[in-house]
Amino acid sequence: MIFIKKVTARPLPHPGVCRALWGLVEQWLILVEKRFFPGGCFFSAASFEFDSRRGVVRDRMRRS
Repeated sequence: MIFIKKVTARPLPHPGVCRALWGLVEQWLILVEKRFFPGGCFFSAASFEFDSRRGVVRDRMRRS
């Protein structure tokens, strides 16, 4: 619900951008459904783990 309100409900500058965005989201959901990433996404897990810590790992995670 939040995604729809905050992302998809806003007008995009060009109609093709919306189709491209939906295409990306659909492809990502296909990978999630197939459990393509066993154990979840490395970057999401690492960003949650290191978000409250200081140091090089957190800084690099934020940049990526």
